[in-house]
Amino acid sequence: MSEIELHQGTPFLSSDDLNRLARQQELSVVIAKAKIFDQICQEVVLADELEAELIQAFLQKESITTDNELEDYLTLRGWNEDDLIYVATKAERLRHFQEQVFSQEVELNYLGRKIDLDQVSYTLICAQDPDEAFEWHQRLLEGEADLENLQGATSPQESESLRSGFYGPQIISQAHPSLIKRLRIGEPEQVWPPFLSDTYWVVLRLDQRLGTPLNETVYAELLDELFENWLNQRISQLLTGEIP
Repeated sequence: MSEIELHQGTPFLSSDDLNRLARQQELSVVIAKAKIFDQICQEVVLADELEAELIQAFLQKESITTDNELEDYLTLRGWNEDDLIYVATKAERLRHFQEQVFSQEVELNYLGRKIDLDQVSYTLICAQDPDEAFEWHQRLLEGEADLENLQGATSPQESESLRSGFYGPQIISQAHPSLIKRLRIGEPEQVWPPFLSDTYWVVLRLDQRLGTPLNETVYAELLDELFENWLNQRISQLLTGEIP
């Protein structure tokens, strides 16, 4: 019977007990994820110079400056030198894996979703009386609407329910569901006729559209998203007994 060690050299529990704990304590996902990360890190090779820089940065972060401090640190955690190298370089190996496997998909993903990544600013007027809504619509078309009494700018987190106000800039997908289709195809200064939503008659004007370029931030977000989708699929395969 295999013995599982939490501290190197000190048996802790049997493999049967570990399997039981993984099921009962819902650790299976954590273990599966750890196994996938380990497989990735074993396959990705870093340049010696980069590896040395990452190890040194890790030691500085942990305030380890002498050999004795390092020995005590490893002993306390039950680590050997390979464990230290693994932990210090794990994040960079995962990043390299993401770049190698998913970088070509980022641009395709970006082009397919660009319309939803665009940022928009818009004005909402909500009225319970349809005649009032149609009057607002006409005023907006003619540029004669007095909007000073509308509520102030509203953040995306506050826009779960419709209410009059000025919104944005915000990503189109963060808008109220009843507005998304219109905002996707709308042009700046476009005013939509009143429509019924959430018991209100709504008049919508698209004030501004700002395209979102594929900059470093957007690239990193899309890359992380592709990796997370792949990782979750692979975890699901392991938990259902499939061989990825």
